[in-house]
Amino acid sequence: MAANYSRTASGYFITDAVLNYTRPKYEIGLVVNNVFNTKWKETQFDTETRLKGEANAVNEICFTPGTPFSAKLSVSVKF
Repeated sequence: MAANYSRTASGYFITDAVLNYTRPKYEIGLVVNNVFNTKWKETQFDTETRLKGEANAVNEICFTPGTPFSAKLSVSVKF
C-alpha cells in the first residue's frame, strides 16, 4: 500500500543561545530558548480519537506546543 502523506507532521527550526562566563570561584550563565519566538509543535502524533457521545472516530494530528521565547540567568558559586 502506497503512502499518500495526507497527514504529515510540520517541521520546525528553532534557535537557542547559551552564554557562560566561568571563573575559578564563580560562574554566570544566560540561556535563551527560542530566540526568534517561533511557533512550533514539539511532539506530533497521528491519532484516532473519539469523544464520549460521538458516533465516529476522527483521525487528526495531536501535538504538544513547543516552548515560547524564554530566558534564564544563573549564578553559581564554587567553594
